[in-house]
Amino acid sequence: MKKKVYQPQPEHSAKIMGSGGLEVLATPALVAFMENLAFEALQEQLSPEESSVGTQLIIDHLAPSLTSQAIHIQITEWQTENCANTLSIPKPMLVDASSPPPSIVASW
Repeated sequence: MKKKVYQPQPEHSAKIMGSGGLEVLATPALVAFMENLAFEALQEQLSPEESSVGTQLIIDHLAPSLTSQAIHIQITEWQTENCANTLSIPKPMLVDASSPPPSIVASW
């Protein structure tokens, strides 16, 4: 399955994005990272003339992570029915192994 490491920047903070008042990774930024990974994975399966668009996202963003912490996101399940693809991204994790992973659960 596909995986990628994202290094959030200050502009990905909840404070700057307007989704909160702290310098932590904003949920909209986390969603954008997950959508980017799904888009890239799907594009690998499509012809150059085709593309994809997300239609449903279910996410529980349960704990903060600092914008200075890299986030590892991986697609662990992929189901295809007709033209619909369902991707699962179960737990984006901090890359720094010395820190416990945040309690973030995302399903695609």
